[in-house]
Amino acid sequence: MIGTNTEELAQRVKRKYEPEKKDYKIKKKNEPLIIKLKPTVDILKWAGRHKKSGQIVVGFALEDRGLRAGAESKLKEKRLDMIVANTPAAIGSDKAAVQIKISGQRWLKLPTADKSAIAKKIEHTNLKPDATVEDIIK
Repeated sequence: MIGTNTEELAQRVKRKYEPEKKDYKIKKKNEPLIIKLKPTVDILKWAGRHKKSGQIVVGFALEDRGLRAGAESKLKEKRLDMIVANTPAAIGSDKAAVQIKISGQRWLKLPTADKSAIAKKIEHTNLKPDATVEDIIK
């Protein structure tokens, strides 16, 4: 997100959702520990709703079924300019096969490639409000 420090956004979430602190040691037992997780603020949704003129907001969607439908839903709901969708097969892997959609345009399916190469391709697209999926494959 242009003009916003990613680290600053991460710190906001951390401050709001730090775990409850105990003033005593939790002793080991022969039973599972339960960790309570709190939901975080949807930073991507916030960014999509507060973007300034000329800003481009790109989101990522990891979907285990209904890849395009789930990703397109996020694209619209969060007011994104582009969404990059992949499957759980990408978790822990250096490679991924992603599908990309720019708002109002067709889907683009990229072949399996190193995640760093995919990121560079997206980053060097220099997305503008009138960008097309063809700009990504150039």
